[in-house]
Amino acid sequence: MNQLKIEPSSITTTSRDKDFIEKAIRVVEASMSDSEFDIKTFASKMAVSPSTMLRKMKAITGESSDKFIRSLRLKRAAQLLQGSQLSITEICYEVGFSSQKHFSATFKKQFEQSPSDYKKNFQKDTNQLNLFNGIPIEYRNKKPKLHHNTCNLGLIRNFLCAGLDYFTINL
Repeated sequence: MNQLKIEPSSITTTSRDKDFIEKAIRVVEASMSDSEFDIKTFASKMAVSPSTMLRKMKAITGESSDKFIRSLRLKRAAQLLQGSQLSITEICYEVGFSSQKHFSATFKKQFEQSPSDYKKNFQKDTNQLNLFNGIPIEYRNKKPKLHHNTCNLGLIRNFLCAGLDYFTINL
């Protein structure tokens, strides 16, 4: 016996919601380094009242307006920590925080690590290159170390063919 399975249709965002969020992101990005940028200014630039802004943000993203702004700022800070040579203090001001202490505490709350640890961990991750059979090579002072508990001559030949003329093998 075949039973008909009845389920509600999936919930999708409307193009108006999508347009609203895209505009909100553009507005926040345009004011990213302005530490005076607040909910009132945000709502004004979005052409809605602060209370309407809060309702729409909660309905679409599940976050309050200030959390939306903070989240975008912290995500931009993470991008800058990953891809720029700016100091943490410079990044703090670049993303609109006026206090490095507050920036570090807020960043740690969102990413579960301090900005300096985040930067170190990201640099460590990008210094690891998976080559041949998924074995990571870690570069320290331009001397790669092969971390694996087994090794064979074919693997060593592959590393040499890749232009790695110096490496140590930790067994």
